[in-house]
Amino acid sequence: MSDARTSVQPTPDSRPYRRAAALGATPLDVVLNLTFFALLVTSAVRYVMSHGVEAVNWTVAALTVATAAAYLLATRKTGVRHRILVVILLALWTLLVLIAPSFWWTAFSVYFLARRAFPTAWIAVGLAAVCARSLLVLTGGFDWTIVVGTAVVAALVSVVTSRIESDNRTQAALIRRLTEAQERLAATERQAGIAQERARVSSELHDSVTQGLASSLLIMEATAQTIDTSPATSRARLREAVELIRSTLGEARNLVHDLGSPRLDGISLASALGHLVAETPAAQLRIDGEPRPYPPEIAHAILRVCQSAVQNADHHAGASAIHVTLSCLADQVVVDIADDGVGFDASAVPEPSSTGGYGLRAMRQRIEQLGGRFTVESAPGDGTVIVAQLPTDTGSTC
Repeated sequence: MSDARTSVQPTPDSRPYRRAAALGATPLDVVLNLTFFALLVTSAVRYVMSHGVEAVNWTVAALTVATAAAYLLATRKTGVRHRILVVILLALWTLLVLIAPSFWWTAFSVYFLARRAFPTAWIAVGLAAVCARSLLVLTGGFDWTIVVGTAVVAALVSVVTSRIESDNRTQAALIRRLTEAQERLAATERQAGIAQERARVSSELHDSVTQGLASSLLIMEATAQTIDTSPATSRARLREAVELIRSTLGEARNLVHDLGSPRLDGISLASALGHLVAETPAAQLRIDGEPRPYPPEIAHAILRVCQSAVQNADHHAGASAIHVTLSCLADQVVVDIADDGVGFDASAVPEPSSTGGYGLRAMRQRIEQLGGRFTVESAPGDGTVIVAQLPTDTGSTC
């Protein structure tokens, strides 16, 4: 049975991912954060070198520290707090750059952080306007190339960012659909596994418990008819029924404990078939080829098919002779069960019901699940031949 468990990975738009991104957990975020502080320090050094230590504006110093603190806090928060801190950062940064144009370099890192909180092109427009004003102040006059260049760079960065965000949304949608498909596939596999397990258990019940109880019932019904006229025979039949019920109980316990077969505990398939045939007076066993140890699943399937076929022939077909042949070939094992019973129309097998109809279907399913072939030849009055073929590994013990 397939027990498929799908491990669902977090999608890019899930809460853990957003929090990780806001905390700078991705390599890109780490680079952007380090770039911001490197540019902030570089701008501060340039400002001091341009004005001299004694002429440092302490308002600029305070704004520098406040901007750095706001940026750091914004990277550590999520949701509404993150957006509020970004607004504060933009206000502090704008004041800082308007007073000290040397700090305009930090606009790039501020833009990407602000764009994450507010995905709109107006962020780029506002930052570009502040940067253009700062560059004009630094050059000491109006330069149209600065205005045009700043506008072009802002537009380019905004378009590229929008495209990246669009690609990320598309990827997130694909991941969501893939996750949903994986979940649906896992659910389908679970349902298929459950159906397969139900079929397997029903097959085991039919081949062991149901057959044993049916045989016991037939014996006890026959005993009830002779209990007054032939007490000795009745007692013998009751003992036979008790032994059969005891064996069936053992089969039922085995079914509870991993569906093992007590007939195969420590003995070969050929020996198990010998015990099976010995319990049915009308049955005979023939072995062609050299008996060898088979894989447990193959031996178990062969034994169950023989058990079901022999009991059907003995109890329902009224067979006086049942021939079981086990053929041990190089690359496969074949078992056929032939009887001279009443036979039936093999092309018109009745649907399973409370009165029976599970046997042939259970045998066929058991064999075909192992990659084998199962055939039935029968006609009313001509007996029945059941053949099961299972492949074995040529290079290993079969």
